[in-house]
Order: sequence, then C-alpha cells, then structure tokens
Amino acid sequence: MTYSTTVGAELELNLLDRQGYLANRADDVLADLKRRSNRYVSESSMTQVEFNSEPASSIRELYNRAKNQLSDVLEPVCLSHGVQPASMSEYGAGRGVWRDGNERYDVYPRIIGETSNSELNRISGIHLHFSQHPDRKLDQYKVLIALDPSFAFASTSPIYDLRNGLNCHRVNLTRNMLFSEFPLHCKLPGYPTSLKDIEAENQLRHQQWMQKAIEAGIPEETFKELFSPENTGYHPIRKRDEEKFGPTGTFEVRIFDSAPLDILAGIAALYKGFQDRVFNDQIPVTVANADGRYSFSSSRIVLPTTDTLRGFERSAISRGLRSNGIQNYLDQALWFASRGLSEEDRKYLDVLNNSLSVSANPAEELLSFMVEKGIYGKAFTPDQCAQANLFMRDRYLKGLLSTN
Repeated sequence: MTYSTTVGAELELNLLDRQGYLANRADDVLADLKRRSNRYVSESSMTQVEFNSEPASSIRELYNRAKNQLSDVLEPVCLSHGVQPASMSEYGAGRGVWRDGNERYDVYPRIIGETSNSELNRISGIHLHFSQHPDRKLDQYKVLIALDPSFAFASTSPIYDLRNGLNCHRVNLTRNMLFSEFPLHCKLPGYPTSLKDIEAENQLRHQQWMQKAIEAGIPEETFKELFSPENTGYHPIRKRDEEKFGPTGTFEVRIFDSAPLDILAGIAALYKGFQDRVFNDQIPVTVANADGRYSFSSSRIVLPTTDTLRGFERSAISRGLRSNGIQNYLDQALWFASRGLSEEDRKYLDVLNNSLSVSANPAEELLSFMVEKGIYGKAFTPDQCAQANLFMRDRYLKGLLSTN
C-alpha cells in the first residue's frame, strides 16, 4: 500500500497601505474574515494576518485550497479596508504595533528581553506540517533536519531595519542573535539516535524556558498553562503529538521566510516527495561519517553531518542560492524528491528548479529590482523600503496566478 504524507501550511502575511508602508489594520481585517472563513488568525504584530490551511493529501490540493482562500477571501476583504497583503517581513517602511493582551506573547519579552522580542515580531514566516509516519518517525525527523538548506529557496528578508548585506536576515536573527542565551530554542538540532532523544531535548528546553520565566517573576503554574515541552521557543522542527493535530500528530517545520504561494507549494512538494519516496521505497537512512559527504539514491540515503548542514546554513544566510555547495545539494534533493511525487504534483517543483538555474530566490529578485530603480547600497530610506514592499506585493500576486 502506498503511503502519502499529508501536508498543511501556516503563512504569515504583512498588510501594506497603497504607498507600500506597513498598515496596522489586522484587527479590522480579521473581524471581517471571521464572518467568511475560519482559516485566519492573529499574530503578534498588528500588521500581520496568518492563514492556516487544511491538511492536504497532495500538493495540488494544498495549492488550490490556499489559492482560493487567499484570492477569493483575503484579497477582497483587505482591499475593502484599503490594505494589501504581502509575503515578507518588515523592511523599515513603517513599524508593526505589538499586540498586547495575549498571555503567551506577553511572556516573551520577560524571558528574552524587550529588545529581542521587539525584533522577533518584525519577521514573518511559513510553518509546514507533515503527518508523522507510524513506523519511521526517527528517520523522518532526520530527513527533515537534513532538508534545512531549503530555506534558501524562500528568503524574502534581504532587508532588515533599512539595511541589507545578508540574503536571509530572518534565519540569522532567530538562530544567531535573538535567542543567543537559548541555543536549544533556535539552533538546528543534531540528529537524534532515538525518539527518546527528541523528548529529552524537548523537556530540557522547556525546563530552561521555565527557569528563566520564574526568574522573571512568572508563576510556574501560569507558565505551564502557556507552554508545553512540544511548543516552547523557536526551534526549527517541532514534533507535535497533541490531539488537535490528528491521530498521527505532525512534524512542524518552521525554518522558512514568509514567501509567495508558488514557492510555498514548491517547498512542500520537495519535502513531501522526499519523505514519501523514502517511505514507499523502504530506503534506509544513515548519516555520513565525514563532513561534506551525502548521497540520495534508491538504495540508501546518506544525510550530511550536522557540521556540513551548519556550513550550508551560513552560506544560505549570506549568499542564498548563489553558493555552489547549496546548489549541488538542493539539486540532488529535488531530483530525489521528484521521484516520490505524482506527475501532477511534480510540476510544483518547477519554481524551485528555475530558482536554482538562475541562482536567485525572492531576496535576490528584490535586490535586483532595487538596483534597476537606482536604489543600492547598504542602507535605504523608508520610502525606498516601501518600494521594496510593493515589489514583494507584486511577487506575492504572481504566486497566486499560477495555472497549476
């Protein structure tokens, strides 16, 4: 019997006014959305609206459902309020207002500090949920770790606080800066040797977070009502076993920048195809015994070492898809994954293959646009960042116009 991983998505979007500046109108938009759909929720910033898809058994199903929601529900509601959604983080054209009154959100600044929390709320991302395989959860988790360099496909954050210089500020902020005191909460994890390792790390992360909260004056019972070992901190992959995620539970991959829907679908196809091929062809999964080595074949998967992945991470943060090492790695991953997809789902990989062929993700596209407009350098004005926002709005719309 063929196994098919289900996939769901959370997509965080920023609201812009007609001039491209951030618009803190999320509550107005969400009030209207609630009368039309149950797929939208608030986020920590008043400029953000989050779309949550239903689980889908195919990428075509995921894309079409999301496209219908974003085009036919979110778009007209936003336009009626004089705002427009875009898949991006904050660049510096305006500033999102902190959403207070949410107990969970209110704990963060007391744990990581007001400044780090403020910076955290300026970034937007995508979370992908994959059903857990009943018999190969450990291998599945390892594969998800190994696919981490795919965040290079999704970067929409080359500008941060009016400055550029990196291809992906968002991953740099979360992994290297804002949670610097809590490496278990942000760094890419090492490969576990058992499912008990995952649980032990969850428990340790939860204990560290709770200790800091107690030191900040938050009662232990209050903390435990807000956080569990499965949902503490900002770590890249969560094993979620709660009942609300269905009978299989999910692995939640949280590494990606907010990105247009065609790219979201492409990445979902990469992950689904890779996992399903491993499962259905019963391919054993191992980890390389030396840095720089890996292979994906029908007989065996050899995943790169953690040190190799961290080297890819540094390259992707700095250079995106312009790194030869990342290009070669992702090209092999795409080829392997394509053989695990149906013919109709395979075409969703096209956008990723095209990105590799020109060594450009949305971050590179944005900076090229800025240069064409005569805007370049290491710093921008708010008006220039507003132009960048409008470019990302156009790129978001193109992601909704795919004929797939």
